[in-house]
Amino acid sequence: MKRTFLLLCAAATLHGAAAEFPLLKNTNSVNNGTEAPPLTAAEALAQMTSIPAGFKASVFASEPDIQNAVQLTWDTRGRLWVAENYTMDSDRFVEDYRDRIVILEGGDGGAKFTSRKVF
Repeated sequence: MKRTFLLLCAAATLHGAAAEFPLLKNTNSVNNGTEAPPLTAAEALAQMTSIPAGFKASVFASEPDIQNAVQLTWDTRGRLWVAENYTMDSDRFVEDYRDRIVILEGGDGGAKFTSRKVF
């Protein structure tokens, strides 16, 4: 598994290293079938209820810092690795876009991240 991940990352890096990452548009203009815009991260956090005793909820990252996330994981150093998928746009493949991995770290005990790197 580790070898496969490294090979995929190397291939992605070599494929578009010279090209700048394209600007993206947010096509999600509705919230639960209404015309209202989606909730912000702070609004969604404020609506959370029934958090178990001993736990807390906070916003570590949100759009536009990460977008189109399809997978995420935490490593042993406390960094959040997020796989972003852009090449599938509205059920079609877009060659001009490139997928990427974003690494977020920092944030004191769950606060917003302090460092963001595109891998």
